[in-house]
Parts: sequence; structure tokens; C-alpha cells
Amino acid sequence: QLDPALVAELSEAVAPPPGEAASEAALLDPVKFAFNTAIVDSVKGLIDLAYPDRPFARFYVLETVARVPYFAYLSVMHLRETWGERDASLRERMRVHYAEADNELHHLLIMESLGGNS
Repeated sequence: QLDPALVAELSEAVAPPPGEAASEAALLDPVKFAFNTAIVDSVKGLIDLAYPDRPFARFYVLETVARVPYFAYLSVMHLRETWGERDASLRERMRVHYAEADNELHHLLIMESLGGNS
């Protein structure tokens, strides 16, 4: 069982600053934001049901799913670059999304070392 104090400390460490999530939601179309929220909540709920007593395996699956949007967006940006779009903002976004996908990969490697993929 995980230490509740550790869980609280980690949750606080990864929580966005107050108001940040709300400001990001304000930038999105409310219908698209609600659709995205419903999809993410549904997928997470299904994973929670599929792995109720296997936290490492559950986390491994969540991290695998978390890589998909970054990889897909990065693939589209590479396609745009291939078609000739080469501005500085595209390069910077590609760097950021590659770093995010790489971060998710490192989470998977850590989980594999803990037995999450078995």
C-alpha cells in the first residue's frame, strides 16, 4: 500500500498552479473541451475498471495511452515540415512535444523496471 503522505506530496508537486487549468480551458472551444474531457475520463475509467488491483500495470497502461496524443501531434508537425512549412514556432512546438513524448517513454521504462508490464 502506498503511503498517503507520499501520495499527497506527489499530488501537490504535479498539480498546476492555481488558475492555470481554468485559463487553459478558457482558451478552448467549450464544446471541444467538454468532448475531450469526456473522452479522457471515459478512457481512464475503463482502465481503472480493467486494472482494479494492479496499480503498476494500470499506471503502465495509462502512460502508454498518454504517449498517443504527443506522438500523433508530432507526426502531423513532421508532415507539415515535410510539405515545406519550416517556421520557428513549428520547430519549437516540435521540440516541446518530443520532450513530452520522451517524458512519457521514461515513465514507461521506470514502470517496466518495477514490473508494470507483466
